[in-house]
Amino acid sequence: MEQNNFKPVDKTSRIAYYLQIINQINDLIWANKLKPGEKFPNEFILQEVFGVSRTTLRQELSELGLDGLLLRVKGKGTFVTDKKVNESKYEKFLKEGKKPLIGWSFSSIIGQFWQVQYDYIKKYSRAKGYRYIILDAEGDMEKQDFQIRDLINRNVNAIICSPQDQDRICSTIDLVKASDIPFISINMRPKCLEKVDFDVGSDSYSMAVSIINWLGEYANLNNTEINMLLLIGSLQDNNSIQRRQGVIDARLTYDNLNIIDEIVTDWDIAKTKKETIDKLKAHPEINCIFIPSDYLLQAVIECLKVERRLFPIGDKNHVLLTSIDGDSFGLKMVREKYLDILYSHDPWEVIDLGAETAMKIINGEKLDKKIAITKPSVVNQDNLDDLKDWLWGNYQYEKNKPLFSS
Repeated sequence: MEQNNFKPVDKTSRIAYYLQIINQINDLIWANKLKPGEKFPNEFILQEVFGVSRTTLRQELSELGLDGLLLRVKGKGTFVTDKKVNESKYEKFLKEGKKPLIGWSFSSIIGQFWQVQYDYIKKYSRAKGYRYIILDAEGDMEKQDFQIRDLINRNVNAIICSPQDQDRICSTIDLVKASDIPFISINMRPKCLEKVDFDVGSDSYSMAVSIINWLGEYANLNNTEINMLLLIGSLQDNNSIQRRQGVIDARLTYDNLNIIDEIVTDWDIAKTKKETIDKLKAHPEINCIFIPSDYLLQAVIECLKVERRLFPIGDKNHVLLTSIDGDSFGLKMVREKYLDILYSHDPWEVIDLGAETAMKIINGEKLDKKIAITKPSVVNQDNLDDLKDWLWGNYQYEKNKPLFSS
């Protein structure tokens, strides 16, 4: 087995080390660069190659063992398994009435929201009554298509997918349905909604409208004019499109709320920083920034610091900030009085609804609806302490301990 197939983890990436290693080994096995029957390098070699601790490495090897891709033989070592053998094992499990196998396909696991969902599946799938395979497309639609084809070949009983591309996923869904496998979409709604069995997500349009209504009421109450910089995630992302449209439509209700400029960030941190600083310099009248996700919040905070425009709520120079998601940094900025309003939607609820619906379909139950909309929590300084036990971002998911104390 060639060690040069492996690459050191990217320590500048926001993806956890063990997730990077799992994805790398998983891809090598399914591309047949690691062949069935080959002995896997020992932990000491892999530690040096990947540049990680032994604890991280063992976590990754354990996960791949659960997927049936690696087999540890006492006294002999760890080996790459035969995929065909494992597929027949899954079929045998199903014939014996054991737990169904659900394939999860994520467009990406960058950011806390996605990693919380990933960890929640691993931690609670057994208690919820199913086995799992989780694959990360790392932002690549072609890779996601390839991975979903693998899930079909691995005889999963259902596929739950967070699509990378709402248009291109439709041809992949056709393949899944041709194989008579239920397909459930989460986090992003495909354009071919009629093809999916079920969809779980948030109402991005309504969240944006609610934020603008809050800002409009703030402007009226304080007899001030709001000049907004509107950040947009990506024009290829339906959630981003809906949030932008919600802002534009709701703004028409308020004469004292103006959109000065907008930035299509493409979820690129470097681009967000550069263009936000440029806009702040070009438009000193900007006193509000609409942020489409906490993923970009830290970048915006850094830009305000650079421009010496970061002031807490209550200061006359404060720039109003709004955001969506509810991760730990977002809650920290609410607590420190820099973020005025935060819409927090529940990543755990999305996973539970997706898995519960998949189990119903597998068991032959009829669904009474096709779409489930999760309800967000609106967080600000007034209710942060009251809501703290219910907000996912208030927990370090690795340790499951409160991030903030009362």
